[in-house]
Amino acid sequence: MSFLLADLPTKIKENFQDKLLSVHCSKHRLENSTHRKKVAMGTINYGTAHAEFEKLTRRHAVKVLPEAGVSVEEVSYAVGEVVGFESVKSASRMNKAVVIFIDDVSKVERLVESGVILRDTFTPV
Repeated sequence: MSFLLADLPTKIKENFQDKLLSVHCSKHRLENSTHRKKVAMGTINYGTAHAEFEKLTRRHAVKVLPEAGVSVEEVSYAVGEVVGFESVKSASRMNKAVVIFIDDVSKVERLVESGVILRDTFTPV
């Protein structure tokens, strides 16, 4: 069974695309030293997406080690089914694991207790 971003409901897909675009743009903009100075002076406003990422800590993150071939989108969707799609703030692959940031620590604890189902297989978080 293959899973693509196109298979997600429109609202969820737009939310993920907006956040991924915001993270991608922020990363490349901050590499420019002139841009860094403008950010330090407060002349550039990244909007609410940047503020959301500032308040996240390591306690907001979960690490999922899915089987080979499982995409970041699949893991994000499975996590979203447990904690609510709007609660998933960021997702990234690091080596073989997928690290996902969630907006509330209590939701992280609930996710750790319940785990996720990926491709009909229980996967601990």
